[in-house]
Amino acid sequence: MNSIRIMLTSLLCSMALALTCFKSEWLEMRVNIGYVFFGAFALLSAALIIASKKRNISFSFRLTTACMITAALYSLALYGFDRIKVVPASIIREGMNLTKLPFSTVNAVALAIILGLYAVTAAYEFRKNKKTL
Repeated sequence: MNSIRIMLTSLLCSMALALTCFKSEWLEMRVNIGYVFFGAFALLSAALIIASKKRNISFSFRLTTACMITAALYSLALYGFDRIKVVPASIIREGMNLTKLPFSTVNAVALAIILGLYAVTAAYEFRKNKKTL
């Protein structure tokens, strides 16, 4: 379960990094920000999984929830409600070189992945707490 929490946290932090990079017009015109997103996700996930196994570190459900709320608020503050509907999909689409895919499809899949991973961690946490009562 810790690996799923690490991957969700890495996904959110990587998207926040990519959104920040996308805000720079100079950088956005010269670098494929989608590669930044996927590269940061892979590196951060691998580094955190290795570190958690070596040092026996556990990511709590509260940390995952806090990261999710912080990433959402940061994204909204950075782009506003209208642009945040398009920019993450644009980054993911660009990174996968699937420019013909509609933004709505990419957003739906990304949201389903994020909410699905969060639901799995929430169900596990609920079940774990129910056993201790």
